[in-house]
Amino acid sequence: MGCPSRWEVTVNMAMYMRCLGRLRCGACGFRFRVFSDGKRCSTSKVVRKPEVLPESKRQGTCQRKTFVQEQADRLEQANNSILIKCPQKVNQHQLLKSLERHGNIAHYHFFEPFVDGQLEGLVQHMQLTEEDIRLRFLVCSLLQDLCTAILPSVQIQPFGSSVNLFGRVGCDLDMFLDLGNLNIERKRTRVQRDSSLEFQVKMFRCERVATQTILSVVGNLLQHISPSFDSIQKVLNARCPVLRFCHSPSNLNCDLTASNRIALCMSETLNAFAQVDARVRPLVFAIRCWARAQNLTSTVSGAWITNFSLTLLVLFFLQQCSPSVIPTISHLRKLADRIDHRVIDSVNCTIVSDLSKITPSNNKQSLEDLLHGFFDFYGSFPFQKKSINIRTGQVQRRSDDSPMEIINPFEENLNVSKNVNKRQLLHFVELSQNASLKLEKQHQLSSNQSWGLMTLLQHGPTQQARATDGAASIHPTPKVERFTDLFHSLWSTKQGNPEAKQQTGNSSPPESKQKGQSE
Repeated sequence: MGCPSRWEVTVNMAMYMRCLGRLRCGACGFRFRVFSDGKRCSTSKVVRKPEVLPESKRQGTCQRKTFVQEQADRLEQANNSILIKCPQKVNQHQLLKSLERHGNIAHYHFFEPFVDGQLEGLVQHMQLTEEDIRLRFLVCSLLQDLCTAILPSVQIQPFGSSVNLFGRVGCDLDMFLDLGNLNIERKRTRVQRDSSLEFQVKMFRCERVATQTILSVVGNLLQHISPSFDSIQKVLNARCPVLRFCHSPSNLNCDLTASNRIALCMSETLNAFAQVDARVRPLVFAIRCWARAQNLTSTVSGAWITNFSLTLLVLFFLQQCSPSVIPTISHLRKLADRIDHRVIDSVNCTIVSDLSKITPSNNKQSLEDLLHGFFDFYGSFPFQKKSINIRTGQVQRRSDDSPMEIINPFEENLNVSKNVNKRQLLHFVELSQNASLKLEKQHQLSSNQSWGLMTLLQHGPTQQARATDGAASIHPTPKVERFTDLFHSLWSTKQGNPEAKQQTGNSSPPESKQKGQSE
């Protein structure tokens, strides 16, 4: 709608609206207020706010500001603004309410010069947006439309980081091809009661052969029929057969698996943990970012700690806090109703679906305390004797001879960290100890030194080139540099010290190694 040239305009409203607030034209600054009479399909009035407008705007012509005018307006806005440092124990909204007693505050913005604010800002910067999630579901729908040509009843669903609330921008799209009962035994589906039309699938001797065959056929279909999918790669001899490809229009790297319903249940479980307590996601994002900066994770397969293992480490630590921040999977299973009961391949994957049944935690620790506690906990954890299990939330005796044992929450005979070698484990423990010391000493830092999460993104004295199997050369990571610059600017603004700003501008970003592991 353009700027009205009269004082009152009638607009048809096609939906029920109570309060519409104020609107403003982004081009000319014309302001007006919208009211509604509270009836369906009613008429609402757009009433012009009384204010004096320039002659050009009264004539209906919108002129863009020049560069000089824009700079002048910004300077005037800065002259009418103030920066208030809110103490850590003072509620920001109560402070704002108190300040409004002395006059109307047009605009305000809270920025936290504390570790908690850094972690929350990190989530906002790295998490998947609503548009990213919709795009991923759209790719699943397009692939399902293509696969129904050979498998009419197939369903393709996303799982993993795309739906578990721990995904970051640019992570791969993991998809699950649900075959139902078509992969093992002969299945007939009659279209009508008196119709002889039926759909048949050949009988396979085992589920693994059926999975490999169907993924191979789908791969051939994508390679020779669809122009939107390219870089087809069949990894059929892995423990879990997977079809890898790229969707060119969305630039998403995709992994397609079949008969992997347990992974879908694991995604639902991680999603539940992320919603149980608001501190779970910031802590997981921070630990993953720290691991990438310290070269603990990698996109290359090898003896690295995976993001999934890091997530389980964070969840287990939160279960060990006193009082615990999140419940155990066994507790989630006890709260489940009969409709939540699920057994997949003799594996009990039951958890509660109604999260309102979960009692909120009484733990009041800040994110900074939890971050420090995580490094303290694993800096002295006896990995050589004990294993980690978030299903029971208890430390258990080792059941295998691998350096690190993190038990799969549903398939307890599997160790999700079996690939980690002893050298990588010792490196993780040593870096955890160094991170704990850095967080302890951050209150003793001067105004021109790094603080909070930024100190963890810089390499400590033990961060050196490691001669491990499959180790890559050291290269700077642009994302780590961007985070470091961001936190440097926050610290400079917090201090209001010109010398600190000048030193920050002259300081070089920390070195980093190869790119972190994808989700």
